[in-house]
Amino acid sequence: STFEQSLESALAGSTAGKAHVFKELVKLSLNADNQSSILEREGVLPLLLSAIRSESESTRSTLLGALWNLSGNANNKIALTKNPDLLDVLIQTIASNSSGVACVSVCGIVINLATVENNHYIVAKPGLLDSLVRVVNEGGDARVVACGALRRLASSEENEVLMAQSPGLCDAMIELVRNDKQDSSVVACGVLRNLACARQNEELLGQRTDLLEALQIAMTPGFNKDITVEACGAIWNLACNEKNQNLMTHTPHLINCLLQIAISDNEEAVTLACGTLKRLLSTTHNQIQLAQMDGFVEKLIRIIEAKTGESRNIILACLRNLSLPEPNQNILVNNQLVLDTLIAALSTNTLGDGLNKVFATLKNLIGTPHNRIIVAKHPKAITSLLHVIRTHSTELRLNACVILMRLTLVEETKVLIAEEPELLDVLLGLVVDTTGGIRTNACATLWNLSSNEHCQLTMCRKERFSSIVLAAAKVPNDPDIRMFACGIIWNVASRFSQYFIPHFDNMVESLAYAVTASAEDSGSTVKACGALYNIVSGGRYSSNLSTAHANTIVNAITRLLNSSHDVVVVLSAFCIVNILDKVDVIGTQLPERSIVLMIEATEASISNKPHLECSWSTPECVRSLCFLATHPHFISPPVPIRLSSFLASIVNDQLQKVDGLIEKEVMELVLQAVLVLLVTQPGMLDRLASHKSPKLSHETVNMLGQLAVNVQEPLYSIQRSRNLLASTPQDKLSTTIPHVMPAVTASQHTLVIVAEGANRQLSARSRLEATCSDALSTHLALLENERLECEKLRAALLAKEKSVKQLSELTGKLELEVAKAKKDVKVSQVSWERVRKSVREMAVAMADITTIVSSTTPQFDSASTPPYFFCPISHTVMNNPVIAADGITYEREVIENWLKSHDRSPITNEPLPHKDLISHSPLHDMISEWRRHN
Repeated sequence: STFEQSLESALAGSTAGKAHVFKELVKLSLNADNQSSILEREGVLPLLLSAIRSESESTRSTLLGALWNLSGNANNKIALTKNPDLLDVLIQTIASNSSGVACVSVCGIVINLATVENNHYIVAKPGLLDSLVRVVNEGGDARVVACGALRRLASSEENEVLMAQSPGLCDAMIELVRNDKQDSSVVACGVLRNLACARQNEELLGQRTDLLEALQIAMTPGFNKDITVEACGAIWNLACNEKNQNLMTHTPHLINCLLQIAISDNEEAVTLACGTLKRLLSTTHNQIQLAQMDGFVEKLIRIIEAKTGESRNIILACLRNLSLPEPNQNILVNNQLVLDTLIAALSTNTLGDGLNKVFATLKNLIGTPHNRIIVAKHPKAITSLLHVIRTHSTELRLNACVILMRLTLVEETKVLIAEEPELLDVLLGLVVDTTGGIRTNACATLWNLSSNEHCQLTMCRKERFSSIVLAAAKVPNDPDIRMFACGIIWNVASRFSQYFIPHFDNMVESLAYAVTASAEDSGSTVKACGALYNIVSGGRYSSNLSTAHANTIVNAITRLLNSSHDVVVVLSAFCIVNILDKVDVIGTQLPERSIVLMIEATEASISNKPHLECSWSTPECVRSLCFLATHPHFISPPVPIRLSSFLASIVNDQLQKVDGLIEKEVMELVLQAVLVLLVTQPGMLDRLASHKSPKLSHETVNMLGQLAVNVQEPLYSIQRSRNLLASTPQDKLSTTIPHVMPAVTASQHTLVIVAEGANRQLSARSRLEATCSDALSTHLALLENERLECEKLRAALLAKEKSVKQLSELTGKLELEVAKAKKDVKVSQVSWERVRKSVREMAVAMADITTIVSSTTPQFDSASTPPYFFCPISHTVMNNPVIAADGITYEREVIENWLKSHDRSPITNEPLPHKDLISHSPLHDMISEWRRHN
């Protein structure tokens, strides 16, 4: 009640009432329980502000202190924010050069008001920021509180943008950071950190070199830990901007400061420093720049070794980013410290999520074959990857399998990796026990290894290898697994058949399933067809191939003969033909397109060229085509002219003795096939003669025609026997066959004799052509010598003709000169007297000049040497003076040595137009005369 009475008296103008009110306000402000709602009372705040404006310095300081205390109460804050005169009073107080205590109270009030949610009006008040900056610059006790007020105000992006544009504010904060290691420096760093949070301020502040320099000072070892934290926070905020990142990357001292902090024991600063490094490594330009910085990579590795937890994971992420550009990959993979650290990390169980970053880095590093070899040769690389596969979670096991698969893509690493004792057992176990990406990559790794002969043997010797791979070839709903498994069988089964013969039934079933269950153009279909082709071609599995097996294979791949995938068609066609050659499968016919593709593959094999990404065996391909030619009922009629022409072209090439000849046994099969076609196909010889690709020689056509006549009767005999057997009832075959067989045997013997004779004829012609070729070569050599002699004679004649022409031209010029000389003689006779007179006058003048020269010739004494006798380069008396292109005289030997390596004058440094030297005879004579007197 006393306060209320005093308040009424004060509001009425009583001086005593005011004094009492102010005294009570100071008391109430010291007790938190009594502060609530005091300033909400009508007339209190205006009275208080009026007194602050008008009272004495001591009273003003006391009242401002009370107001500071009262402004800490939430209800009082609301009252203060609603008063329009408050900020003007605070600004006026600072402007009036009030005491340090008053300024401290003003800054404290601003700090409390800044905690209100909508405090933008404070920053927007004209003159307030300038007043706070003034307090900071003047120093004293109020500086720290003023910095605190500024930091509290820089709490929203709107305020941060406005404050960053305030004149002098950033300069004041930077100056504090540079020169003050006390509490105010910590708060100043905090202000800069908050200002850097605003996106609009990032570039504005980040491009200030003085700011970066100040922050680097604050990050230097020896500063207060809190200052270092705030400076790192400011740098971390500024590093959000790409332009700032580029500027920081090109500031080595800043990078070294961040690396030093990252390995320190200031954990909060460590996290911020590591985060900043990660942000700097977010662009390719910066990644390349920092990788080339001396010691940067090694310092990152030391941080990884020294730290744990989140900071280590961040640095591992930095190393991952650093490995993204290809130039950096070579730098990192050739750094033994990097490789040792990454591979050692695979064997630890404490990295957590950091292990994913290690795998990401390794994946980046093995992007090239050269780098894969380096990693695979590391003594602990494969062991560490197997450790991850055995002990870690699914995601990490998948990463390890991917690394293994990529390492086996290079031929040089396959044997090295396969020699790891537990590798194959682990991979086979993954194929059996896992699903998804782990099993797919395990199968892919086995497929990569299976392309190496040494690895094939190592794999086949594993007890479970064959059964596991065959089971994988018929895994449903997983075409990738089937593809890799069939690829392994394709690579291994033909070379090491002894390991697959016990599983032959299972192998045929698995490959047939892979063909049936996969799309026509899929990788599993291609590899399954290739594996089947290897099985049925050659003699490795002939004894195991039954009619049931043949029907299973043919039923599976017949649909592929009309596929749009050329490789699938060729493999299927060759596979079926090889089966038909061993087991008669009824009702099978090959379409013309498949035969054309078979011919193209055979042509490529004869020329030793790859075709359709496969390598083909020439004997097997030719045998297949010969089989089709001699068994036309397996071809959709009519027999393609392309097949007949190709087989005839082989005979033609044998006659012409071109490259790519095939062995004798296969050549006999070709001849038999061609002869059968000539006899069984009407008009075949005429079509061959007119066929343009390849063009058969006239000699080849005549030879084939003669052979056709020779084999016509035996072939007709075989055909009659075949017709007889076809018309004989089943119950009478046993009596008919003994009568037919001698004729068939004799006819076949005749065909063989004719084919062998044709082959001998080809060989004889080849030898004759070789002899003729040698004689022709000798004759051509003689002709070449004669041609060279003719060329020499022709050149001599041309030279003589040129000389005659030049002589004629010189004669014409001489005649012109003689005519001109005659004319000049006439003119000279007219002026001769004039010339004689001039000569006499010149003689008199020369006599006078001689007299003058004799009187002015220098008389040398022993006491002095003329300065122009010295070379300007060596500074010695010249022996052989010469004049260079710059007009200056030098000693010859000295200037010649200079000109060997210079194009400019040694005296004027001007470019020399040439390097010619002219002897200075007069100076030489003068020097010689001087030497005689001395």
